[in-house]
Amino acid sequence: MKPVLKHLMLLASLAASSAHAVEYRSVLPKQSAISFEFRQMGVPVAGGFKRFATQMASDPAKPEAASARIEIDLASIDAGSVEADEESAGKLWFNRSMY
Repeated sequence: MKPVLKHLMLLASLAASSAHAVEYRSVLPKQSAISFEFRQMGVPVAGGFKRFATQMASDPAKPEAASARIEIDLASIDAGSVEADEESAGKLWFNRSMY
């Protein structure tokens, strides 16, 4: 193999591997969702949270040190009905009056 071709192949492989080393800092809220599903009387019900914030720290050179923090506004829950939303605020679920 010609030396120039070897160097080009090496450069191409390095460029491809570094493309995966992305540093993430935040989530795009309008393009993201925190959702869940539960069963009510055997019927699946989808729900989610409308408001949340994230903080992320990553270093491609130290992936073991990566961290993420997600803060969810519990009052922004949509559990499929007003009754379910109100129930989730109580002590058996999120206990929103305390937290």
